[in-house]
Amino acid sequence: MIDPFHQIGSSNLLKLHKTAFLCSRKIPASLVLKCYDWAVNKKESGNRVTTETASVRNKLMVDLADEICIGHVNPEGQLEKLLLSGGKTFSFIK
Repeated sequence: MIDPFHQIGSSNLLKLHKTAFLCSRKIPASLVLKCYDWAVNKKESGNRVTTETASVRNKLMVDLADEICIGHVNPEGQLEKLLLSGGKTFSFIK
């Protein structure tokens, strides 16, 4: 649980369903539009997709997420290492 003295914003937001969308910076062109369409669909359904790519943000997103959807992972990249060490299940956009 978050210490209320170090909290920014409403802790009730953490009770909502959270989806982490992660994608390596190097992505095949064939997946770019699929990822974009997925993000637009989420936004239109009232969900926002975080675009931060920093390792710290990715780890936080994975730690907090109830569901993890992956656009693309470069083999042996930082995102793959994070996902394999996280102990959570994830799905890929196909």
